[in-house]
Amino acid sequence: MGGIVNTYYQPASTSTLNAGQTSFNLGTLSPIGAGTPVSVGDLILIMQMQGADANYTNTSAYGNGVGGYEPPTTYPNGMGASSGIPPPPPTAGSGYTNINNTGLYEYAIVTGVSGSTVTIQGGGAGGGLINTYINAPATAT
Repeated sequence: MGGIVNTYYQPASTSTLNAGQTSFNLGTLSPIGAGTPVSVGDLILIMQMQGADANYTNTSAYGNGVGGYEPPTTYPNGMGASSGIPPPPPTAGSGYTNINNTGLYEYAIVTGVSGSTVTIQGGGAGGGLINTYINAPATAT
């Protein structure tokens, strides 16, 4: 077997897939990858790739919102560029403020395809999804 074997479909809209849901719409978006249509009996992977909240300020609080050390504009004890003694470096921001559902995933079996609507058998309540997957446009906040 060689070449691209998997196909990726983006959800049809900015709607949320809720836990317990047994069908969803792939819409008319073109598949990415192998381009193979979804068929009954296929094992599919549903995943939340993005969605964590982060602090977007251009400070040491970037990411997790916890500010780190930021060097002052004047330095005590002769530290600084003119003394040849470098000041301590700033602490870089990192992380996130809320991971939300980012990183969640699950497998399901396709039990039906009608147009762009896919019906699944999952591991959640009533054979639906276990997790909730949020599809929303990105924001600066």
